[in-house]
Amino acid sequence: MVKKRNRKMSLVIALFLLAIVSTAGAKIIYIDADVSPGGDGQTWETAYKYLQDGLGVSVFGDQIWVAGGIYKPDANAGNPTGTGDRFATFELKNGVAIKGGYAGFGEPNPNARDIEVYETVLSGDLRGSDKQGLTLHHENSYHVVTGSGTNDTAVLDGFTIAVGNANGSNQHHRGGGMYNNNGSPTLTNCIFYGNLAVLGGGMGNDNFSNPTLTNCTFSGNRAGLGGQGGGMANRSSSPTLINCTFSGNSAQWDGGGMWNYNFSNPTLTNCLFIGNSPDHNGGGVNNWLNCSPTLTNCTFSGNSAGYGGGMANWENCRPTLTHCIFWGNTVSQGGSQIHNGGGCSTTVSYSDVQGGWPGETNMDADPCFADPDNGDCHLRSEAGRWDPLIEDWVVDDVTSPCIDRGDPIRTVGDELMPNGGIINMGAYGGTAEASMSIGTLPPFLPTAHWTLDEADGTIAYDSAGENDAGVFGGAIWQPTSGKVNGALEFDGIDDYIRTPFVFNPAGGAFRVVVWIKGGAPGQAILSQVNGVNWLCMDSVDGCLITELIASGRDRGSLRSQTVIADGEWHRTSLVWDGAYRHLYVDGVEVAIDAAPSSALESAEGGLYFGADSALASGTFFSGLIDDIRIYSRAVSP
Repeated sequence: MVKKRNRKMSLVIALFLLAIVSTAGAKIIYIDADVSPGGDGQTWETAYKYLQDGLGVSVFGDQIWVAGGIYKPDANAGNPTGTGDRFATFELKNGVAIKGGYAGFGEPNPNARDIEVYETVLSGDLRGSDKQGLTLHHENSYHVVTGSGTNDTAVLDGFTIAVGNANGSNQHHRGGGMYNNNGSPTLTNCIFYGNLAVLGGGMGNDNFSNPTLTNCTFSGNRAGLGGQGGGMANRSSSPTLINCTFSGNSAQWDGGGMWNYNFSNPTLTNCLFIGNSPDHNGGGVNNWLNCSPTLTNCTFSGNSAGYGGGMANWENCRPTLTHCIFWGNTVSQGGSQIHNGGGCSTTVSYSDVQGGWPGETNMDADPCFADPDNGDCHLRSEAGRWDPLIEDWVVDDVTSPCIDRGDPIRTVGDELMPNGGIINMGAYGGTAEASMSIGTLPPFLPTAHWTLDEADGTIAYDSAGENDAGVFGGAIWQPTSGKVNGALEFDGIDDYIRTPFVFNPAGGAFRVVVWIKGGAPGQAILSQVNGVNWLCMDSVDGCLITELIASGRDRGSLRSQTVIADGEWHRTSLVWDGAYRHLYVDGVEVAIDAAPSSALESAEGGLYFGADSALASGTFFSGLIDDIRIYSRAVSP
C-alpha cells in the first residue's frame, strides 16, 4: 500500500513539474503581414510575416498575436508567394491561443486591439483570384482552419475565416472554413464568410467534435453539390454556441443555417438565425436521425425552406426550445415555423411561434421586431430598445409582447433596468441588449438630444427638450456624412456649439454620449461654461479623459489609455453613477474611479460642443461630431 501511494505521489509530482516546464517558457509570438520577412516573432518590430511560421514554433502556453491583414495557409518564409497546396491549413494546437485584430508594427500603439478596425482575415483564396461575393474557384483551400484532435485550450479569437472550398473527397468535402474531426477548440469573435463545402460550408464537425463558439457569425456560406449545412454541419458532434448569428447561408439540400445528423446534440443560447435558405428542408436548422439540440433564447426569422422554414426534424429527433421566437419564416410545402417528421417531437415552452404551438406558456403574437428585413430582431419597446446602428438606446411607440414573457423562475441575467424581473424571449433575452420593460420605471428617454442632422442654419435643435443650441464660427453641416444620418464638421480653429443651461453635474447621476470622428490631442469634445471639460482628449496621445472632479476633493481627471484621435468613428461616453466616474469608448468601459466620491463639483453654465470651457486656442475640435445625448440616469452603454 505504501509503495502504491508513493508511486501515485511520484506521478502527481511528475505531472506538476511537467506543467511548470510547459508554461514556464510561455511567450507571445508576433505576426504582421506588413513587415519585411526574416523576423523572429519576438516583437512587433521583428514579427513573423507569415502566420504559419508563428504556428510552427508555438508550444503549449504560447499566445500568437496577429496584426490586421490577410493570411493564407500555403504561405510561409520558405514559400512567400504560396505553394498552391489546397491541403494546406492553419492547424490549431492545444494550449496555444491565436488572437487577431491587433494594430501591429508602425501604429502608435501596436498592441491596440480592435477586430473591426484591424480586420484579420484567414483566406482560402490561395491565388488571390476570387471576386467579391461568393465566387469560389477550384484552387482554394479545402479547409482554411482545422481543429482536429484539439481540446478547449486550442483558441482562435478575432478572425474572419473566408472562402475555403471543401469540394474534395472524404473529409475534404466537409468544413470549407473550418474542419474539426474529434476536435473541440474554443472560438471567440470569429466570422465565417463565403466558404463552400458539401457538408458544412462554414464549419464541419465530425466524430464527437464539441467546439465552443462565442460571439461568432456565419454569413454567406454555402453547402453545394447536393450538400447540407450551409453555415455548419455536425455529424455525431455537439458544439456549444453562445451569442452566434447565422445569416444568409444556403444549402443545395437541407439545413440552410445548420445541419445536425446522427446523435448530434448542440446547445445554442442567444443565437439568431435569419435569412437562411436551403433548396429543401430546415431553413434555419435541419435535424436528422436521433438529434436533440437544446435552444434557449434563440430567434428564427426570415428563413425559408420546403419543410420547416425555421426548423425541420426527421427520424426520432427531439429538440427542446425555451424562450425562443419563430416568426416570419416561410415554406413551399409544410411546417412554416417548425416541422416534425416521423417519430419526432419538439418540446417548446415560454416561446412565441407564429401560427401557435401547444403549451400554455407559448403564444402566437407579432414579436414587433425592430427591422427584421435588415437583420435587426431586437424587440420594440416604449421603455428602451438597443439600436445596433447607432449603438445607443431608442424608444418606440409600441412594446413587444415578448418582453417579460420568459420563465418567471429564470434569472434575467444581464438585462438592464427597467426589466420587469422576468427574462425576455428571443435572441437578446438575458443580455445587456435586452429590450426594456414599461412595467417598472418610466420610459428611458434622454433629457436632451442634439441629432445634428440639420442641413443648414445656425441652430442645432434639441429633439428631446427645449435646449436648442447656437452654432458659431461657421461649422459646416454634413447631412450625409454622420454616423447617424448627418453630422456637424468643426474646423479646429473657432467652430463650436453653445447650449443654454441643461443641468448641473452636482445634481445626481447622469450619462453623456457623443459620437466623434477626428480630433487631435488636447482638443475638447464637450465642456461646461464656467465649468470644466466633461469629455476631451489628453495633450499627448489623444486618449479620452474627463476633468469633472469630486466636490471639495482633489481627485483630478479620470484618464483612459484609449486613443480616440485616430480618424475613426467612436462613441464616447461619460457616466456618473452617484459615486464613481466611468468612461466608455464604443460601449467598452475604459476607465473608472478607484474609490467612490460623494458628488461632482457644481456648475450652472450651458454647454460647449467642440471647445473647452474657456474657448481657448488649441482646444477647438477638428472633425465631425454627431448625435449628442444626455440622460438623467446612469445606464452603462
